[in-house]
Amino acid sequence: MFAKAAWAILGITPESEAPFLATINSLTNMYALSQAFAVATLQWTENHNGLMVGINPFEAPRKDEAGPPLGQDFETAAPNTAVFGSGEDDYKISADMPWYGFWLIFNEADDVDDIKSKKEQLSYADYSRPFKFLNKDAKKAVEAAASPLNVGTRKQIPVLLDFKTGRAYIESTNKDEIATVRSTLEDMGIKVYGLTWNFDDSSTWVEDFLNTVNSKNKYEKEMQARAKDIRLGVDIEPLEDKTMENIVSNYFAAAELDSGQWACLYPNVAIKLYDGGESVTVSTASDAFNLLSLDVPSVKPTVFQSGVLFQELDSKFNKKTGAEKQFRTNLFSFDLNQNWALMDEGAALIRGFDIPNFKKDILKAIRKSKQENPVSFYWSEWLRQMNLGIYTFVDNVRLTLGATTQLKKDSSYVSGLVPLDAETPVVTDVIFDGDGTVKVK
Repeated sequence: MFAKAAWAILGITPESEAPFLATINSLTNMYALSQAFAVATLQWTENHNGLMVGINPFEAPRKDEAGPPLGQDFETAAPNTAVFGSGEDDYKISADMPWYGFWLIFNEADDVDDIKSKKEQLSYADYSRPFKFLNKDAKKAVEAAASPLNVGTRKQIPVLLDFKTGRAYIESTNKDEIATVRSTLEDMGIKVYGLTWNFDDSSTWVEDFLNTVNSKNKYEKEMQARAKDIRLGVDIEPLEDKTMENIVSNYFAAAELDSGQWACLYPNVAIKLYDGGESVTVSTASDAFNLLSLDVPSVKPTVFQSGVLFQELDSKFNKKTGAEKQFRTNLFSFDLNQNWALMDEGAALIRGFDIPNFKKDILKAIRKSKQENPVSFYWSEWLRQMNLGIYTFVDNVRLTLGATTQLKKDSSYVSGLVPLDAETPVVTDVIFDGDGTVKVK
């Protein structure tokens, strides 16, 4: 977590918080859902070779290793509370908001021995012949003696729950993992529903947004000069203006949006040279600019997919000279492509999501205050800014495309992140103020 990644988003009903709290406050329920229980199941359950899923608290990703492992009688013995989390304090990441977090761990049995070699060894030692030549009863005896040594392969992902906005964030785009998370949330008493992206029912909103930004590029002349030098093989001398150097080096378009924020497009970028053709992937900003600038009959290059960084443009004044200097603040980045939902799993996706200044801003605040933050702060701050990032994204796409914000007469959708089922209630009493704090209207 806390780095560029792809996330799946599911809808959860705010009313589900009460049964969810009843689950996490139950020692028995959380023991059965825990990673310690999952590991013990793999280790001690005879012939268990399937998937086991377990939960650890957000601030203890290896909680199952905090004490002696559960023994062979784990299903009937008193729960060892040292190796699993239970209670609201283990999962709540904010004192003020209904926000929760945990690690969901996927475990699969993996025989670290070669079971065939075990059977062959026993056959030679006990029957003086290869396993294939044993009779039926002898084979059964060898197979019973040659039990596999199962060790669980482990993968874990963070899950964030926001009962105010009605969203569950999962750091995965694997459909099987998302389906498992959804099932686990339901086991915890949460009512889950599907989400998707919708901007006036447009199937081309990604391309429409990217090409609108590209058409409003404010630095075409500067980017053209850099792209030409690269095309001609000229040695590149960095510009004295560091802000402009950053723009021409990293982006192939930068435009001011109706919100007053800026959108900068960056590679990897996929470009279509003509309608109906396959897209061409380009990995550098200048190559993308050159390709989009082609003036060839029958060729009409368009942006098919791209990264987009949202920025704010501000200025400050030199106290001595009074001169004004502009500076840009990176807000949120996304990779926009055509794969923004897993319809079968009911999950909306955000790909390449990042908060560029997340680490820098927090470390700066720590140096200033000279105080460390608890782990819960990092989780809650990431969730707060993820909410704000999605709001920033939706607001800018909606304004750029002129998409409606109102429900249709049949209540089928609102612009942005919307329920798959038109009859699912939409959380409408939430707004975001300037610093991303969630408030009730």
